[in-house]
Amino acid sequence: MVSDNRASYIFGEFMSRTAKFEDLVNNIGHQFLTGFCRELEIFKRPHIYKTSDVVDNIIEANQTDRMKAYVDAGCRQRHHDVQNMCNIHSCRQGLEDHLTKVKHLLDELETLKKEAMDIAWMVNDSSSRTFDPNFDDGVNMRGFPLKRVTL
Repeated sequence: MVSDNRASYIFGEFMSRTAKFEDLVNNIGHQFLTGFCRELEIFKRPHIYKTSDVVDNIIEANQTDRMKAYVDAGCRQRHHDVQNMCNIHSCRQGLEDHLTKVKHLLDELETLKKEAMDIAWMVNDSSSRTFDPNFDDGVNMRGFPLKRVTL
């Protein structure tokens, strides 16, 4: 009876941890990964296209030191790049923390699995002791006839 209660407890814990694992993977991990990819794409966006005559004319018409620095920087503002890099770093840290939590949860699931296997072995051993060990029906465990050895 004790093993039944323990098995029920292990099953409940296993299922709750499995649900937590799915939630971590599907929701939180997805959010961090999506955020990381989004910020990375913003950072990798192409520089201004100078091949257009219109863009070249606008740049030449407004050729100040500030405009020249902006064009040389790839038409990016440094504070936007710094913010973008901070966001990428935050998403990366979130993913690393998330992986640590998932690994810990998987270790807990492995421990619960081992406990359940131990209970199954214990129940199997105790139920096999209830049978008469002297009983011999001439068939082995796989259902094949036993060879009789006479002395």
